[in-house]
Amino acid sequence: SECGFAHGEHEIGQPVPGALSSPVDLPRPSNPYLASSFKEGLARPAAPQPATKRTICKYFLENDCHRGSECGFAHGEHEIGQPVPGALS
Repeated sequence: SECGFAHGEHEIGQPVPGALSSPVDLPRPSNPYLASSFKEGLARPAAPQPATKRTICKYFLENDCHRGSECGFAHGEHEIGQPVPGALS
């Protein structure tokens, strides 16, 4: 549930939850703007997260989902946070 994207101007430049704590472990970006941000510790990629179901399937809500247990969306609140079938983890 920790997102790596900013949700408003107040979050721009804030540390990314779960990201590497030290920029020395990361390759240097070639873009000059990113390079300066990187130097200041602002441009850190988010750590890879396993794919989980985060949204209720709109087709399930309409009783029209044909994917069943292979659907990448939740078929009820109890499936929120469960792994997406077939996703790389």
